[in-house]
Amino acid sequence: WRGSRGKPRGLSWRLSCVIGHIDDRATPPSASGMSSVLSTPAKMLSIILEPVCLALTLLYAPFISYKALQTEETDDDKKWLTFWVVLSIVIWGPASFMLESVVPLYPVVKLGVIVWMVFFNGSLVIYNLAIAPFFRRYEKDIDQLIASLPAVTKRAIGELGGMEGLYAEMMANPQQVLRKYGDTVYRHLSKVVLHYVSTKGSEATLA
Repeated sequence: WRGSRGKPRGLSWRLSCVIGHIDDRATPPSASGMSSVLSTPAKMLSIILEPVCLALTLLYAPFISYKALQTEETDDDKKWLTFWVVLSIVIWGPASFMLESVVPLYPVVKLGVIVWMVFFNGSLVIYNLAIAPFFRRYEKDIDQLIASLPAVTKRAIGELGGMEGLYAEMMANPQQVLRKYGDTVYRHLSKVVLHYVSTKGSEATLA
């Protein structure tokens, strides 16, 4: 919890470490070995192709989505809403970071998928074949999980002795909290603690 000069790290740095435990657990054991073999060409391709991916997803697609919203037609709205759903899961989701470590020439594959989604309605294909069936199958379970999060979070805060106790436990024993409440609740608790700390910091500044 201390920096190179022995000074205590800030609260934001500590909380980012706590929240990062989940992402660390998502990395497959073989990823380090594979990445050492593929690191050089993958990194070079990423440097070359990543600006193109960013231009398509952060400039072109948002602007075309804006243009679609300005019209009275609904087909183009549905097309680009579907694109953003698929992009958030397939390209920006946790699975993409794991694939980057194990799939050869992943930057080329990633760019190819984005181009297919943007210009050839690939997002509709992925959505209809994979995402929509998955959500339809587990829709009730997901709804129940989302609805139960506030209650579970409130119970966890009570069990840990209020917000001060929750903060202390998340700082001292994050893995224990993770094992007890699971990944989803742990993430929610982390966000609650982060909001609590930022609120307390604002109050102290105003005082």
